[in-house]
Amino acid sequence: MAEYYYINKERYSTESLSESFASTSILPHAVSCKSHPITTIRFNLKGTKSEKNVSETCLNPKFLAHILAHQECLKAINGNLKDDLKMTIKQIPGNFSALEISVEEGVMENMKLEEMYNVINKYCREQLKIIEHDIDEERFSFADLKLGKFLKGMTYPHCISIFFDGKLSLAGHGAEIIVFERDILSSILNDEVVRDSFSIEKEQLMYLKVIHYADEISKDFSVEVVFEDEAESGTVAFHGLREDVVNVQRNISHCLQNYHKRLWTRPLKRNEQCLLQEKEVIRHFKGVFKKYKCSYLITDDCLRVARKISDMDILKTELENALFVEMNHSLSKVEKIFFESEQWIEQYKILRNNTKKQVIITVEVNELSVTCLPHVQIQVKSCLESFLRERIKSELMEWGCSVDAKEFFKNVKAEEILQIRNSMEDSIMALSIEDDGILAKGTESGIKKCKQELKTIISSVKYKKGEFAASEEAVNHFLTSEGKRKLHEIEKKTRSVIYMKTFCKIKMELGNIEEDKGDVIVNSVSTVTSSTAAQSTVAKAIFEKGGGEFQNKLVQKTNGRMQYGEVVETEAGGNLQCKAVYHACLPNSSDQPEKDVRDIAMECLKKAGQDHHTSISLPALGTGTYNYPPDRAAKGLLDAIVEFTRNTPSLLEKVTIVLFAESKRNIKEAFQQEYQRRCQTVSGSSISILERGCITSGKFTIVSESQQMLTEAKRYIEEEIATLLRNLQA
Repeated sequence: MAEYYYINKERYSTESLSESFASTSILPHAVSCKSHPITTIRFNLKGTKSEKNVSETCLNPKFLAHILAHQECLKAINGNLKDDLKMTIKQIPGNFSALEISVEEGVMENMKLEEMYNVINKYCREQLKIIEHDIDEERFSFADLKLGKFLKGMTYPHCISIFFDGKLSLAGHGAEIIVFERDILSSILNDEVVRDSFSIEKEQLMYLKVIHYADEISKDFSVEVVFEDEAESGTVAFHGLREDVVNVQRNISHCLQNYHKRLWTRPLKRNEQCLLQEKEVIRHFKGVFKKYKCSYLITDDCLRVARKISDMDILKTELENALFVEMNHSLSKVEKIFFESEQWIEQYKILRNNTKKQVIITVEVNELSVTCLPHVQIQVKSCLESFLRERIKSELMEWGCSVDAKEFFKNVKAEEILQIRNSMEDSIMALSIEDDGILAKGTESGIKKCKQELKTIISSVKYKKGEFAASEEAVNHFLTSEGKRKLHEIEKKTRSVIYMKTFCKIKMELGNIEEDKGDVIVNSVSTVTSSTAAQSTVAKAIFEKGGGEFQNKLVQKTNGRMQYGEVVETEAGGNLQCKAVYHACLPNSSDQPEKDVRDIAMECLKKAGQDHHTSISLPALGTGTYNYPPDRAAKGLLDAIVEFTRNTPSLLEKVTIVLFAESKRNIKEAFQQEYQRRCQTVSGSSISILERGCITSGKFTIVSESQQMLTEAKRYIEEEIATLLRNLQA
């Protein structure tokens, strides 16, 4: 039979006390005296020890235990003793049923011992009282928690000691014993021990388990709570004093209100379950849940987290990020070979040790799965990248062919090129077609072999190329989304690459160039810039529109003189509506007028491109005061414009030739005839063979596997534009 004692508000059992005193002296002196009813007294006189059984004296063993635990009693007894009988009482370490009395010399004589016993016995008889009650051990086992709570909350002047050794005994001062028995003990003695149970949902049962309800409730109520799992539900069984059982049942009902908001159930993946076998991971978990004031339970391959009061919703994301990090990577055949090698096995062992086993990495089929704790994620990622970087190389293999051939290989032969990887899966993990070449990733030997394969493919493929002029209607149509879609269909049908380049618009019109609103106008000047306005009708009109200050700027910038072939820019001034004026200096007489006009026009166009202008207007250069032959001047000017717009990338969108409205008839006719001659090439067809010097809106470049495919592609484009023109005419 177990024996229980409440002495100085602390509860002990025979077993717990013996273990306490035998292991360490963790209890202070005042506590170490609280023990089993005293059965032995050891007398100590200057090192001389002798023992006497309490039963051989007139002393009550329970009174002795009570006195030993209460300093007030010891003081009172010592106060009643003569000076030569003064004693010191203390617990004997390791012997919870014995006490040691140290006395002065001479007290060991029988007469003085009897005198001391009588004083102690008299104090106990007059001041203390013992009350006993019959109570079975089961009832006491549930009542002891209540007794402990009552004792800790007592405000009596003196304390009460409670013993249970087959009977319930109370020791203490008489008045306090009576009050305690009447107010507290009677309710416990009259209460009965009952068993009860009720069913709840399985998830509710899990919630109670997660928050450790049974352990927590036992601190407040004298009830044993047991949870029993069933297939679809759960049962809560109660065993304890009736009053406490009723209170606990009410408490559970209240606790389960809206419990689902305070419970989070998260399935655990296999890697996560493996990680949770490690001590460092469990320590991490405990730290996380302590930080967020949560309880957790791992069961049925699930992690269940709960809070007693606050909802879990606001914490789910934070907890998810704080618990595990998962990284998945699809493996190429090359990577898989590396991750199944002995090299990786050794590297993985090192990684596991370095991270204190806080990472699990598995390879299943073609998937690398990494599960780790957040604080080792960077370390793990760095290890994986370093491992692959040391074994897998990357190199860009340049095309080594013309731009047209590159486009053909990128779009028509891409599938054939990428097939190289399929034949080299063990050494090439990835091939991608880029503008600059083919990017290969794999082993060094694989990349070397891949370069040889690519070189063979490029050198073995023959292709045909054709360029065709595009009319304005064709350009506009194929710039629409529908036109682009049609062009793509033609590419697929004919296994060709078709791309279209749009040119800057070239216009010719009658008018006064000084009224032009474009970005730049060109002014023809002589070598002496101060007298230019007097020599040319066009120059005179421009300077008058720009104002006196405008011509002064030119003179200042050129120091009054310019060289043949030179172009000088000034900002527009006065009433000019353009942004800038290019002053172009032509020879006043020339043996090669066509070349001189072409060269000076090209300089103006290049400068406009470099200055990022979008439009420029030029007069009929050389045909005024200098009397250049109009037909040769027109040819030189249009040669320069067509060549520049086709071959020089720029922002220019429009080039206009402005013929002075009052110029001679032969000048206007020469320029108009040259312009029409160049436009005639495409006047009756939607596309035609591109000729040097032809004024068009753009051109098609077609690259095909054969001449037949090239012809087919051209025919499809012509049919598409013919349909477009018919629709426009209708």
